[in-house]
Amino acid sequence: GQLHGGAFSSGGLNRFHKDADLFALPMLFNSIEEARYVRNELEPVVRERLEEAGYVNFGLAAAGFAYMMSNRPARTLDDLKGSKVWIPEGDPVGFAALRALGVAPVVMPVTDVMTGLQTDLLDSITAPPVGAVVFQWHTQLQYLTDVPIAYVYAAMLVDKRVFSKLSNDDQAVVREVMEGIYRKFDKYGVSDNEDAMQALLDGGLQRISPNPTEVAEWRKVVEASHQGMADDGVFDPALYERLRSLLDQYRAGQ
Repeated sequence: GQLHGGAFSSGGLNRFHKDADLFALPMLFNSIEEARYVRNELEPVVRERLEEAGYVNFGLAAAGFAYMMSNRPARTLDDLKGSKVWIPEGDPVGFAALRALGVAPVVMPVTDVMTGLQTDLLDSITAPPVGAVVFQWHTQLQYLTDVPIAYVYAAMLVDKRVFSKLSNDDQAVVREVMEGIYRKFDKYGVSDNEDAMQALLDGGLQRISPNPTEVAEWRKVVEASHQGMADDGVFDPALYERLRSLLDQYRAGQ
């Protein structure tokens, strides 16, 4: 009860509602445009489910894609096998996807990642470029695999029991102001991440571009992992099916 809310990134939102990380499933989207299309249709559902779980929220703010950065080139599934890749605490779907790819996920808090890279507990991370710059992780890495791994976003959540103590008029004002702020975050987060990507490349990270056929195989493996998690109820299988249907529509030009 010492905190009444906070800002949380995808990969950790699932602790508040199991479907809140749905847009961050690894290797789900090929482009930002796909992510925006799906979010436009399904974000209201996710926001409503968070509200029903007891958390006032003001919308999602995108930070673009996370990419794999490593100390050895990652072009094929064989290259990935045995890699010690950092994954944040509390992300079971990401953990399962990495395991399916033959990667060794290493779970640790964000505060320990730099030490992990310096001591060879880690040899790879999956993070948005802007995060790698902020935390200076890129100084310990050599390669960036140019495949979008996960769509990254964040949300501010406030305990509804506390928020409801505000007058109705004040609640409306807070929602109006904060939703406007989060729309701005959402607008500029992707471009900031793209600028950070260029900064990483200009700073010496070598871009690796795997063969598209190889990437398609990665996606096939990861999609099978996602379907298994949906079948097990880790997230809503019906909502996941709807998401996949929307992606198929977009890709078919509908």
